[in-house]
Amino acid sequence: MTNSMKPREDRGLKVEECDAYWVKIYIAGDINTAKHVISSFVDSNGLCVTVDPTTYVYSGGRQEGYVVGLINYARFPADKMDIWATAVSLATFLMDSTYQDSCSIMNPKSCMRLSRER
Repeated sequence: MTNSMKPREDRGLKVEECDAYWVKIYIAGDINTAKHVISSFVDSNGLCVTVDPTTYVYSGGRQEGYVVGLINYARFPADKMDIWATAVSLATFLMDSTYQDSCSIMNPKSCMRLSRER
């Protein structure tokens, strides 16, 4: 971040920085059920995530779902691989707890799909 973009610390603002990185989990299902499941996961793992509703529209239909977001938070910065691993653990936990057969996990450079074999 250039000096002209930084908040002025003389105004009582503490400036914390880290490398930008995010991971998103895309999964279908009831968002309210998911929020309860996610709450138990974040309480056990000391984590904060976002949960946003979404609608998947595809050939032959559509389905309601949600997107779970994880970021590299400057107050508690983490390694990219740790954030990714946490996202995979959370996605797996969500699939198991909400009886979903698949989900996608995406970061700025790649996307991974998890699915149950039938």
